[in-house]
Amino acid sequence: MREAHASLDPGEIGELVVDRALEWLKAFHCAVIVSDHDGQIVPLAGRGLSAGLSAAAQRLPFLPIRAGLGSDVLLINPELRTVRSPYGDAEELVAMPALRLDAALVHLNRADRRGNGQYLGPDPYFDDLFCAAADRRYVSCERLVETAELLAAAPAQSLLLNRSMVDGVVVTPGGAHFTSCVPDYGRDELFQHEYAASATSPEAWRAFRAEYLAGDEDAYQNAVQELHARRLEEAVV
Repeated sequence: MREAHASLDPGEIGELVVDRALEWLKAFHCAVIVSDHDGQIVPLAGRGLSAGLSAAAQRLPFLPIRAGLGSDVLLINPELRTVRSPYGDAEELVAMPALRLDAALVHLNRADRRGNGQYLGPDPYFDDLFCAAADRRYVSCERLVETAELLAAAPAQSLLLNRSMVDGVVVTPGGAHFTSCVPDYGRDELFQHEYAASATSPEAWRAFRAEYLAGDEDAYQNAVQELHARRLEEAVV
């Protein structure tokens, strides 16, 4: 097995991360994203996402689920089909299609150069499913450590990703901002408010992007620190 980190071009991964981040940071402007990229929003039941990723991870065409039955999901998303159990119960179920991904970008607390990834917080989210369902898998981490240090810090159950699930590793302290990466840091509620406010108009989004996203990582972190400093000064005054 090759070492994922050793073969990684940080510039290429950085460009990919930035491009994807800029698109999805505009999540409050999802209608704009859809129209700009000739895409569509696909409504799913909550269980549908995890089932679709699980099907892709297992290289299955679909997985049968009950989620969505008796709801408007099947009406809103007519591409979803149902199947009937071949066993004695003959139950009708939703056939959730596999959600195969071109690429997965996930962020974890720790990783080694080979691509083993570790979460130290209370929730693994769907990071392992995203990587297992994707053709290309990239992990950013708060700290890059030696493999032995992973098990020294937490039990084996915290090793969410193994090296066969990862194509590249990049060290990105604060990479989950403005969301949390417990225990390294919590959610930045002040910055989240700034982000939400950017959805009020195209002009607000352009101003947000110019202030926080136009530069490199250092410029972004400096802008965030300046935001907190301004708010602290206003609170004191």
